[in-house]
Amino acid sequence: MGTTRRIWAASSFALGCIALGCSSGSGGGGGTGASAGAGGSGAGGSGATAGSGALGAFAGSGATAGSGATAGSGATAGSGATAGTGASGGASGGTGGGTGVENCSNNQDDDGDAYSDCDDSDCFSDAGCIGKDLSQAGMTGFTPCGKSVSFTAADSDMICQNYGGFFPPTLQTKCSFATYSGTVSFLCPPAPKNDTVGLRWVVHGEVPFETGAGGKFIIWETLSGEYQFGSAGGSGTNPLHKYFGPSTSQVVEDFIGYDKVGVTPTTVSQYTQWFAVWDLAATSGPQISGGFAVEVNAAQLFGGN
Repeated sequence: MGTTRRIWAASSFALGCIALGCSSGSGGGGGTGASAGAGGSGAGGSGATAGSGALGAFAGSGATAGSGATAGSGATAGSGATAGTGASGGASGGTGGGTGVENCSNNQDDDGDAYSDCDDSDCFSDAGCIGKDLSQAGMTGFTPCGKSVSFTAADSDMICQNYGGFFPPTLQTKCSFATYSGTVSFLCPPAPKNDTVGLRWVVHGEVPFETGAGGKFIIWETLSGEYQFGSAGGSGTNPLHKYFGPSTSQVVEDFIGYDKVGVTPTTVSQYTQWFAVWDLAATSGPQISGGFAVEVNAAQLFGGN
């Protein structure tokens, strides 16, 4: 199985990364990696990201993910067809890039949201950013394979509810609190290798504010928690990129996570990732609040089905 290597990119509001040591081991099946497809960035990122048509399998379909009009076309992004086409047009405003549209490769916060380049949700499906992510995750040359899988808020809550059936309750659960929906996609290594599969998920989360004991105001932030593949699992410190934006009554979070799992050519097994919410006031520890489960079928992935 693949070697586990986790990467954490904290938001500007986070107090730091914590180790979530609550599973059975470091995970022969689990590791870092990447998968293909930001897919529904309607589900997992802002419209600007997912609608870059040239990204194909990474970006999902423009209609689902956020086409040029939402992503940065027309008056906002620049001029008409120039601004909203290709891999960079939807995400960065193309060559016409107007004020307030994020450029994904200039080391600046162009839209003033405190995130720049690949850390900005507007760049989650940018081809250049995905290439950098794959390199950082040790998966240079991996390409999209198989079909992406979407999950809903109801699916995420079911994974939370079932958490106790997978692991001893070493973490508390906070199910039916935050909502998460998104798309999980797959990456395969260059042929003729067939011993590793990458996963990449793009998630949209909404986490309510809460009043705790003594009327203390609590703001929660999402971390990754447990993961499991086959009989192995571990604790994760994803996501790699994350947007964290407080509103009047909740935090809106769009984030990307990666993992890489070792397989054989005939592996058919479920991969599960749980998300945990973390109290930024540090009045309590992390609590499992959602997640997703997808089947990794090596024969189908390597066969291109």
